[in-house]
Amino acid sequence: MKKITAYLFIIVLFFNFNCALSAKARNIKTEADFQFHYSHLFNHLGSNTCYGTGNYLKVRIKPEPSKVLGHLEQADKFILSELNNGFAKVEIIYSDKTSPDSYVGLSGWVDANYINCTCNDYEYKNNIVQNEYDTQYDFIEVDNELPFNTIKKFWFSSGAGAWGTSLNINKDGVFEGEFHDSDMGDTGEGYSNGTEYFCKFNGSFADISKINDYSYSMYIKNLQTSKKEKYIKDGILYIGMEPYGVEGGNEFKIYMPNTPINSLSEEFLSWYNGLGELVPGGVLGTFAAENVNTQEVFFEYEWNYQ
Repeated sequence: MKKITAYLFIIVLFFNFNCALSAKARNIKTEADFQFHYSHLFNHLGSNTCYGTGNYLKVRIKPEPSKVLGHLEQADKFILSELNNGFAKVEIIYSDKTSPDSYVGLSGWVDANYINCTCNDYEYKNNIVQNEYDTQYDFIEVDNELPFNTIKKFWFSSGAGAWGTSLNINKDGVFEGEFHDSDMGDTGEGYSNGTEYFCKFNGSFADISKINDYSYSMYIKNLQTSKKEKYIKDGILYIGMEPYGVEGGNEFKIYMPNTPINSLSEEFLSWYNGLGELVPGGVLGTFAAENVNTQEVFFEYEWNYQ
């Protein structure tokens, strides 16, 4: 019984004092160290060149001890959007598969003691930022913004089978996503558990312009994908692919929820796949992103992350 009580105490201690288990950025020891670090972080506002120093860092609703919305993992990627009261506001753009309760679109405040940057020692000590953006996620400013208040999460799928492509778009045109397809019946020597096709990608849309009250046009200016490699892990053959639904064209259109159904083609609506009821003479009721060249359509899909 004593052992069980001790284990429970350790678990509670971990979840309540997780920041204490993470190393502070740049070996911060004094208030002066922190003030210098905090001022340096202003150089990284609007970029994704920062990261959490450890795992399970609390993401709070306010820049003060307050309600916890989720937790930041070291492998997650985020945009540093604001600094206030010793806290850093993060907007997660990539949630690693190891993250227990972070997700793309999670936005909140993290103790700035535990937010580090990618600057080398010389750049940091001299308060210089040589590279404004991480080359893995090459953010490019766009001319205008999309009518989003938050990151929109889109989904492209046939509605049957195990394949699908996620596409998460920010209002400034920055996007990231993943394609996956599984074939558990495709087995062979060393991969008795089947085959998995995959692609992770990110980039940015540019030349965003409003067409009418229902739609916007934009063009892919930058697209980066994961390596097209093959490897076997845990009895599964993984094969790198192109990002299905995103490849094959540069022009995309965003359709607003108030788009009249009667203005959309049957081909367009065929990709809806039962995400909700479409009423003839009604409106779309959700955001959609169309690859104009391939006529493949992503629809907004609100995942339940609880």
